[in-house]
Amino acid sequence: MDHKYSALILFALLVLSFPPVQACEAPSESFCADYFRGIGLSGPVLATETTSKIDFDWKNGRPHRRVSANFFSARWEGIFDFDAHPYEFMVRADDGIRVAIDGTIVIDRWKPTRGQKNRTTLTPGSGKHRITVEYFELTGLAGATVDWHPITSTNSVAFVTYNAKGALAVSQQAPWTNSPPRLPIGINLSTFDYWNSAVPFKDLMMQSGVVGVYKQASNDRCETQPPLVNNGYPKYVPAGCRIRIFSTFQIKNEYWPNGVPTYRPGHYVLLHKGVGTIKLSWDAANVKYTSAGRIEFDVPTPGTGLQIEIVNSDNNNPVHDMHIVHADDEATFRTQPFNEKWLNILKPFNVIRFMDWGRVSQNITKYSGAAVAHTTNTLTLPSSAPSVDNLFNGMVTMINVNGKYPRVFIEKYDGASRTLFLRSPIELSTTGAQPTLTIFDFPNKTWEERAQPTTLGQTTNAGVAFEYMIDLANTINANPWINIPTAADDRFVQELAKLIKSRLKPTLKCYIEYSNETWNYGWPGYHYSEAKVNDMKLTGTWIPADAWQAYRAVEIFRIFNQVFGERDLREQRNGSRLVRVLTSQTAWLDRAMKVMDWTNSGNTYPTLGIPAHKFADAWGMTTYFSAPGGAKTIELASTTELIDMQIAAIDQEVAKTPKPGLFRQIIEACRKRGLQVVAYEGGTHLLAPQERTDLVAKVVLTNRESRMEQLYSHALTAWENLAKEYGSSAIGVWNQYYDVGRYSKYGYWGILESTYQDPSTVPKYKAIQSFVNGNRVNN
Repeated sequence: MDHKYSALILFALLVLSFPPVQACEAPSESFCADYFRGIGLSGPVLATETTSKIDFDWKNGRPHRRVSANFFSARWEGIFDFDAHPYEFMVRADDGIRVAIDGTIVIDRWKPTRGQKNRTTLTPGSGKHRITVEYFELTGLAGATVDWHPITSTNSVAFVTYNAKGALAVSQQAPWTNSPPRLPIGINLSTFDYWNSAVPFKDLMMQSGVVGVYKQASNDRCETQPPLVNNGYPKYVPAGCRIRIFSTFQIKNEYWPNGVPTYRPGHYVLLHKGVGTIKLSWDAANVKYTSAGRIEFDVPTPGTGLQIEIVNSDNNNPVHDMHIVHADDEATFRTQPFNEKWLNILKPFNVIRFMDWGRVSQNITKYSGAAVAHTTNTLTLPSSAPSVDNLFNGMVTMINVNGKYPRVFIEKYDGASRTLFLRSPIELSTTGAQPTLTIFDFPNKTWEERAQPTTLGQTTNAGVAFEYMIDLANTINANPWINIPTAADDRFVQELAKLIKSRLKPTLKCYIEYSNETWNYGWPGYHYSEAKVNDMKLTGTWIPADAWQAYRAVEIFRIFNQVFGERDLREQRNGSRLVRVLTSQTAWLDRAMKVMDWTNSGNTYPTLGIPAHKFADAWGMTTYFSAPGGAKTIELASTTELIDMQIAAIDQEVAKTPKPGLFRQIIEACRKRGLQVVAYEGGTHLLAPQERTDLVAKVVLTNRESRMEQLYSHALTAWENLAKEYGSSAIGVWNQYYDVGRYSKYGYWGILESTYQDPSTVPKYKAIQSFVNGNRVNN
């Protein structure tokens, strides 16, 4: 292979993150093939055919009369029956080939080869499995062969496992054993914001925030706030004001790891469209205005971040479409937007949960204060409240009356009388005191409100564009876990399902979950759920609000099923591109089982008399571990003792005797209902009181303690042992919460504290990496 083709290979790897076009569906016991122009499996399908096997030697010829002999790609898909034996798979290709089973890449030879044969041993498991084969040809000879046959006796063959990213790990001539692949490990992504220490994108303008128009040399907002145009840019700069934007505002706190930069130093470029004057400050040095729409500058030592000020802007062609990239990334950030340093951190993970990227656990406080009068169906606000009619229509209010906190929807707001008309009745005050209230709105209620890929910054209440979530999953071949926004309407769900179906690689599965922790009394999802239950008069769960989780989750599953062309009931589905996750509180099993078994009263929609769990594939739980006793324990125990206590807590959760641990109880309940158990969040949950700086510092040290590697290894091994005991159909992915985040009094969740930290020095990360690679840490 000549080096002149290396750029073409890079191009192939990049375009694979974009949605391929398919012309046929996978048949049973044969393959359907799609052929594409170019080596990226993208663009219009040139030809389609069915074949009973993949065994082609085209030499210098065409694979099909409509396809050229060089620079083409192909995808074969089929559904095949396997028994419980291990199978020897053989692949041969000239040039690149890869094979996936049920969406997980198990053989990856995605590089130019000379037709060499490769043999590996895999155990797909008894039943039907989707086999996907992807191939590309550069120039010269061309051919592809994929074959498999069962191994019915114990032979001396190369024992193969595949890690969470589908990469093969082969040991030399080890006897075959019936060990399953390593358990898939997933990761939650931390909230994407200008202050976060995760730097996922090359373009730092993606990580901008606090876009506002301020008085010069002041933090006071200008009286005039111009309208926003061009995906979030102010249309003009009022006299005496400046448009101010922060990016990577990452001030090092007292717990920041020594010697670690907050973001990448070096030479940067700011690109923009429109006409105006832009001023850079904070970390920016040696600023040069090199040409129209281009500013170059240096960041010698990242410290505070970047402040961008638009001093003036042409009213007819205002400044817009700004990008800030390191000079090394200028050529690639549009085609491959993700920071390679951050992508490397995600390599061990098979699933990426995007809950925080989607701002799902967020509401927007619109008003808070006391009422001056109330009835069972109205609240009158003081004269200082807004006078705009219908301002709060459709929002949720949480009311403190008689020491209770009902959540109800607002039907209408009359601005003249400052009166809220409620959809559901509340109690009258028995003390004579007027109720206090908070009014919440929720982001992403309609499809039009969502973030677009071109929106200025991706740090607003709308979260990161779903297109970036899907493209990230495609780029690293990880299954995405998408949380549906709490107040999203049916059309939002339908359009999101269409986007996922069309844009996500067909070899990947998508986990779907309604909202996040709607069981948690302090979270926005609970506020909304209780208001819905009060409005719709739903019943049938221990905690009334839980009925909405079951109701809406089933509704969402059915909408996705309609878009994907799949059956509503799990037992009627034969393979799926979706994993439908139902969930409730982990620590209260009886409460959880009420959600699993919920049906709407009168055998009505959406369950039609069928328990909610029959519409789902998986049950989501948490696998956090901590030390008992709270602040007192943290104060008295050593860091070693705190880790020992967490190891003991894990053992208690998975114990068989004298009483089954909580995890086992949940697994048994789910097994009876045919649900796989998955961990939507997990990891250490040791927290110090925020006001105790001494204990916060101690927990920081505990999280950096070398034995944290042992603790995490113990947790992962315990989960894997449950999977070996109960089977992979009963136990699924374990998701860490979360990837990157600075340690502070608010938590110590990240497996790394900075994108630019060396992972090989971080015990948490080392444990996960070792687990995925098959290495053991002594427990």
